[in-house]
Amino acid sequence: MKCRNRVKLWVICGLAGVFGCANATTLSFDSAVGHTGHGLDELATTGTQIPVSEISGLTLTAMFGVDGSNGEIVEYLNSTGSRLGINSDLADEGSSYFDTGEWLGFSFDKDVNVTRFKFTDFTSGDSVKISWGTTVLTLVDGDLTDFNEYMVDWDVGSNETIRFDALGKSGATTTGGFGLEKMDLTVVPEPATFALVGIGGALALLVRRR
Repeated sequence: MKCRNRVKLWVICGLAGVFGCANATTLSFDSAVGHTGHGLDELATTGTQIPVSEISGLTLTAMFGVDGSNGEIVEYLNSTGSRLGINSDLADEGSSYFDTGEWLGFSFDKDVNVTRFKFTDFTSGDSVKISWGTTVLTLVDGDLTDFNEYMVDWDVGSNETIRFDALGKSGATTTGGFGLEKMDLTVVPEPATFALVGIGGALALLVRRR
């Protein structure tokens, strides 16, 4: 009887460990120590990999650039106390925002489920294109919640890219565009993890029959 109870407990703990991962983790892109934004701050080389501070064992690759008409370049990513932006040599651009023509891409080394994007200073006239694979969203201020959030349910494979393109009002006519503040995601358990839980379930059934 004690053996049976121990096996049941083992299976329950295993299931809790797997399905507990269903609670999304928030990646913060501000410059605070312990946040992913801290590792991105002043990053000057596109394609650089950094560890995701909020999720142990997950790696993020950051890609960025500017689609300017005069050969403008990105100098570095700029993470502040509240957001992530791009500092480029576009004329009059806001150095801690995403201005028209600037873009940022993220990919991860594991499969993830993405559920939320949160922006800052996203106001009337701002527009962003968010793309992943064949999925393309073009969002304006009215598409976001009152908290500058947009909800999705994207199963993004390892090394697939989520890209943000700033489309609306440039720094030449404003003090800056918008910033990226947070992203919610869950790491998808690997098949071996599910197999382990399946074995545990089979053992529980075996003990129960005895």
